Amino acid sequence: MNSTNGKKRSINSLSDLTPDTKNANKGTQRGRGLLEKSLRQHGAGRSVLVDRDGEIIAGNKTVEIAAEIDLPIKVVQTNGEELVVVQRTDLKLESKDGRGLALADNRIAEIDLEWDTDNLQFLADTGVELGEWWNHIEIDRMFDSSLLELEQGGAEAADIGDYVIPKGTASHVKMVQLFFDVETFNQFNEMMNQLARKYETDNLTDTVWEAIKDVSATG
Repeated sequence: MNSTNGKKRSINSLSDLTPDTKNANKGTQRGRGLLEKSLRQHGAGRSVLVDRDGEIIAGNKTVEIAAEIDLPIKVVQTNGEELVVVQRTDLKLESKDGRGLALADNRIAEIDLEWDTDNLQFLADTGVELGEWWNHIEIDRMFDSSLLELEQGGAEAADIGDYVIPKGTASHVKMVQLFFDVETFNQFNEMMNQLARKYETDNLTDTVWEAIKDVSATG
């Protein structure tokens, strides 16, 4: 059911919300379990985000679990020019439940994320710029499942045989250990920060890899 004549759809319960069928986050089974545990134990901490027709922009997993445990809803309408603040009047941060909810919020966000590359590809094909949120190395890695398996679990995590890592792709299979004194390390760290800005990377491995490729190309 869509809005007509520019009118917003009336939302009175979770059943009035529509899941995002192209959600780029598959979620994880463990994350789902942690989310349900947090909602049951600590109640709702964050809001979810829906569009004018009740289609879910952010919070699909939360809505799904909330529906299963029959949580009621309270709708706050905004045009995006105001920051909506959710105030839990029953909680104090410096309490067991307050600290528990803060920890659960961050941990669930970490655990309950698995990118759906099919939906990401669909979004890219329809004009969404993935490059605004990922650099080119991260995009290559995300869409190459064999490389992702290697990085997450090492050589034993994938049937690699004589697999050769494509040029231009970083791998975390091997480890290189460097030793510095304090002064040299500070110099190294500053150099890496400068190179990270140059290559638009956000971790040391990708930064070093890009620098090595540069040297190879100009050598």
